[in-house]
Amino acid sequence: MIRKNLGIPSENERKSWGTAMHQFWPYIIMLRLTGTHPISTTKIPKKNALPTISLGFNILSPVTIYSIVVSSGSFYMFVVMILNWAFQIYWPQKLFYMDALIFKPIRQNSTGVIVTKLYLISNCLFPFIRIVVILIQVINFIPITYHVDAMVRLYADLRQYCKNRDQILKLNIRKNIFYNFLFFVGLPWFSSVPLMAVTVATGRITPLRFSNVPVALVFFIQTFCCFWEDADLHIQCDVVTQFYHQIETIIVQTRQDLTSDSSIELIQVRVWHHFLHRNRQICRQIGKVTKIPQLLSIMTLIFNSIIYMYSVIETFALESYTSDKDILIAATGSLVFGLILLYAKAVRAECVTKTEARLNEALFSLTNYAKSPEVQLELKEMQSTMTESPIGISFGNYTKLTQGIFLTVSTQVVTYLIVLLQFEKARCP
Repeated sequence: MIRKNLGIPSENERKSWGTAMHQFWPYIIMLRLTGTHPISTTKIPKKNALPTISLGFNILSPVTIYSIVVSSGSFYMFVVMILNWAFQIYWPQKLFYMDALIFKPIRQNSTGVIVTKLYLISNCLFPFIRIVVILIQVINFIPITYHVDAMVRLYADLRQYCKNRDQILKLNIRKNIFYNFLFFVGLPWFSSVPLMAVTVATGRITPLRFSNVPVALVFFIQTFCCFWEDADLHIQCDVVTQFYHQIETIIVQTRQDLTSDSSIELIQVRVWHHFLHRNRQICRQIGKVTKIPQLLSIMTLIFNSIIYMYSVIETFALESYTSDKDILIAATGSLVFGLILLYAKAVRAECVTKTEARLNEALFSLTNYAKSPEVQLELKEMQSTMTESPIGISFGNYTKLTQGIFLTVSTQVVTYLIVLLQFEKARCP
């Protein structure tokens, strides 16, 4: 019923959807490159009307074949990597040629052995996490596709609504996707290459040698995916933030066009409420589709922070230890970079909540123009929805992505660091 009230005839809907796809195309291309999102466009036939175009799954498409090859190849590669690295088992084959002790120890005492083992476990987290993420994304492919389709359709409906009412459209989805991609994928990738080159050249880290070119290509794609998953969260949060801005702009422009004797039409308020409801649904789905990769990313940061702090405390406690400044600087830089990424995600997630709060404030300015009881009730329902349950990015029942997550991370690091230090004292009286 609401879609009819938006005034979108079938042909206009197709054109608007095509424009929306043009805006989201870079994002969909990046999802396809990961090898776990074979998203294709499909046509759904309708009686006495043009077919509806939507995002879906086509088993015969080249995107699906590519995804099957990359996903299965990545899964096999990471399982073999764990066998080769962690357990020195070279069956079914030896894909990687790499020393078991990645960081060459300078001293041979009990603390040095523990630190080396912890760093080995830390490096083995990468293939383990990629296996889990690949499995989860393949299993949840259909919900993720529906989620992307919901964002595209909301953009199309907002655009058509503004066009029908001659209102300003303030959505820069395509441009912001490029900016987020360059900042959260391109910059980390290119900034890490010189550091890796220096550490390998100085002999600090044994270089990873691949047995063949396809393995190297799959490893490159999965390393790219690590950076992409953070960029994906930023892009989705930016999209829903822009949707909130656009709904706020529509409300403000409507208020400016009203005179003192004018009143708001009930159908307008219901359409706004419909847009709000759809955007809140998208916000909730962001936490669901990104939950596993982001929780594993936070877990990795906690684990690496514990290793780093334990290494610093134990090594500097030894008078005979000569610190290796290069490794210390590299480890410090890696930890600081991880904290910066987490802070950026927390700020972006909080921006969604703040933008909805500004939309709620914009609704209060319409109180004097709500003459009929039905309009007053609809506006009050919209306001109570945002006031009683403010939206946010939550990863299930585990945590909500805000700046308060740093307190959770710090608590976990201190707790397990104390356990490690107590274990070391009990083992070496």
